[in-house]
Amino acid sequence: MQLGLAAAFVGAFWALLWLSTELFRLIGIESPAGLIRRPWFAAPATTLVLACAIHVTDVRADLVRGVRTLTLTLLAWLLPMMTAFAIAFLLTLPFTGLEPLWNTRHATVTLLAAVAALVFLINAAYQDGQAGESVARVLRYSRSMAALVLVPLVALAAYGLMLRAQQYGWTPPRVIALACVVVASCYALGYALAALRFNFALKGLEPTNVFAAYVIVGVVLALFSPIADPARIAVADQIRRLQTGQVAPERFDYRFLRFWSGRYGRAVLERLAVQSEGPQAAAISERAKQAMNLLTPWQATGVLRATPLSRGANIALVHPRGQALPDSFLRYDWTRETAPQLPRCLTTTDAKCEAVLADLDGDGSMEILLFALHGSGRVLTAGAFKAGPDESWTWLGSIVNVHCPGVRDALATGQLMTVEPRLKEIDANGIRLRVNTDRGCALPGLLREPFGVAPRPPAVRDGVK
Repeated sequence: MQLGLAAAFVGAFWALLWLSTELFRLIGIESPAGLIRRPWFAAPATTLVLACAIHVTDVRADLVRGVRTLTLTLLAWLLPMMTAFAIAFLLTLPFTGLEPLWNTRHATVTLLAAVAALVFLINAAYQDGQAGESVARVLRYSRSMAALVLVPLVALAAYGLMLRAQQYGWTPPRVIALACVVVASCYALGYALAALRFNFALKGLEPTNVFAAYVIVGVVLALFSPIADPARIAVADQIRRLQTGQVAPERFDYRFLRFWSGRYGRAVLERLAVQSEGPQAAAISERAKQAMNLLTPWQATGVLRATPLSRGANIALVHPRGQALPDSFLRYDWTRETAPQLPRCLTTTDAKCEAVLADLDGDGSMEILLFALHGSGRVLTAGAFKAGPDESWTWLGSIVNVHCPGVRDALATGQLMTVEPRLKEIDANGIRLRVNTDRGCALPGLLREPFGVAPRPPAVRDGVK
């Protein structure tokens, strides 16, 4: 509650500060508006205001307590509605059966969310338990009924989770869901016992909350340790299903081991790639090798990771004739680069590029320009690369206008040369600004108008467009 009030105070501070600077802008003075946008002003000002708000709420603890009580009281009146819907849901299940529930594929998550909401609302209605009989009768009945409703909801969530685990095995999200079921069971059993023992008073909520807090700490520590690491448990169970024949090798999710199971999955995948014994060992080994060569989870299985040999085969040197790409460029591990425009011929075996050697910066060493080609031969993207120390390479940036007419012909005939820019660049506080003088060279199929602007209809003169 303190953090919420402090955040609201900081928001009000900045809203009023912005409004104050707007007053100055009305008379043509821009300096206050520029001042508040400076990090050296914004950071300490925000920190000072936040510290002031926390200090005031610390001093006025009664104010925070009053706001908290009011907030919880308002939330408590949502409990009767939530309890009524939960009871109606449970009473409807015998008529609909559980099949529609499981067909949603997210029944466990929804049920656990409903349990969490009921636990929160029960505590909002109970608060510190000192109100006693002064609490409205509808709230006392609702919190007791909600405490009893928790048990079947948690049981349904646990049952649905077990069904999924039996059908498809354990995955990291299902292991985490199991941990949530364990915590929810503590609340459900404790609250139900409190409702049955103390009628509508629920005097047993305090020890249940304290016990559940320790359980939560223990569960979280277990999940973040090798004891109950979700990835370790999921990998072990999925491999068991594969080796016992519950899952056929062609239906097994090798991408899970490659990308979504951490070091446990990668270690097992490497072991499967060299497996030579056991049922269908050859098929498992082949698919594991294909998964190890994947660069992204969505890459096609037949596409392999590029090697120095495949890069040399995928890149045809166009200009100047008779030159060869440096071996250090072909051997460099381009899969470590994060540039989104990086030509795919450097990382996979299913792409083609054409290269040009040119000295772009006048230092006497050649830079490499790579032009990524579409299957039809059209140029898609292009980028420039520069050699660094220790046979390393650097991505300089992408090349614009490569899709313009005539670029593909110039690549094929080697009619390429370096020229000076038509206009000088502008240095704006270390940022280079350039003027693009090439117009009317849009990508095929794209509108030339700016994004968000609809194309103008053609003019009609004398009935002819």
